[in-house]
Amino acid sequence: MFILKLILFTYLSFNIIQYIFTLLLRFYEKKNNPENYHNAKINLKLIPYSLLELFISIISPFIVLSKLSPKFWLIHSKNKNGVILIHGYTRAPLDMLPLALFLKRKNLGPIIITNFPTTKMTIEEMALEIKNFFEKKSNLKNVNWTVIGHSMGGIIGKCYIAKFKNINVNSLITIASPHKGTKIGVFAKSKSVSEILPNSPL
Repeated sequence: MFILKLILFTYLSFNIIQYIFTLLLRFYEKKNNPENYHNAKINLKLIPYSLLELFISIISPFIVLSKLSPKFWLIHSKNKNGVILIHGYTRAPLDMLPLALFLKRKNLGPIIITNFPTTKMTIEEMALEIKNFFEKKSNLKNVNWTVIGHSMGGIIGKCYIAKFKNINVNSLITIASPHKGTKIGVFAKSKSVSEILPNSPL
């Protein structure tokens, strides 16, 4: 139990330090490279999203520990330009919530956020969960979809599109996804990580 608390404390400390460092770096760049900022304007509307993102990064480890089974969060909308948000390895749907709220304000929707136990399922199993979800939700079949995946989420999205051929998916956007594999995966013992090692069949 002590080790778990130590890991969580280290993780939280890292996230807070990273957030502060990012702010300091932006201040430094603005001070030393003002030519890059002379036309820049601070969008105050984005501040709540930044604060929400910081809050989520702090509490997400606790959410990850409580995940039991695959499920989906659905933000309903009458629009027909939907977005599927797929979180990364060991992450939680809360990670994608700031982006989901931002996209909703841009009149995109409906928005689906995945909630996968990435340490217990293969990438193809998670892609299959997305397929099964759409088969149960007939009211979502007339929506044009964009898939956005972070890290392993991008690989899950690519697998879903390649294997299950959802004709309503118009585009795939991946954020920091290891399309050519990652050697860091050797340190994690799970089926999904073994699938994104360099030279893996997937």
